[in-house]
Amino acid sequence: MCFTNIPQVILSITIFISLFLGSFFALSSSKFKTFLAYSSITDNAFFLATFMELSVFSTKSLLFYLWSYNIATTLIFIPLMFFRRADTTIVLYNVRDFLLLKKGFYLSSLIITLLLVITFGLPPFIGFFAKLFILNVTLTSNYFLYCNLTLFLLIISFYYIRFSKIVFFTKTLKHLYIQIYPSSLQFC
Repeated sequence: MCFTNIPQVILSITIFISLFLGSFFALSSSKFKTFLAYSSITDNAFFLATFMELSVFSTKSLLFYLWSYNIATTLIFIPLMFFRRADTTIVLYNVRDFLLLKKGFYLSSLIITLLLVITFGLPPFIGFFAKLFILNVTLTSNYFLYCNLTLFLLIISFYYIRFSKIVFFTKTLKHLYIQIYPSSLQFC
């Protein structure tokens, strides 16, 4: 058995492990910070996928993906820094806390959800084109990696759609088991 391209095999295994761990742990997370952390682990797999082929297009795809991901992530965290309760604790601890944000600050919850969708890569937003370029790079270099990225992209879309469903289509707080009162919510 000849291993002539060991770095590429190691990179493929690393990409697959980060896709797997990030996608499935993000599905089971209920805390917003862990949701974003596992989502960024999945995004790191897309960063690494550009190194499978060393070309000008893959470098441009990497830079475009880094640029769009950094802008979207920064724009997600800017409004989150200002939401506090009356006792100065963080409001958005759980994903379900966005229900209370929707009741008090509908526009802010809409903007944060829109920025998460941009990060996910829903067309016609910028995250879509960044991931499309990376998928084009992997299609020319490694078809197996392309299939894995596409499969896990579908799993990623499920948990972002689930997040949007929780925020905008859940009517009551009874079955969500949280005890936060909307009157204690404030914008600093």
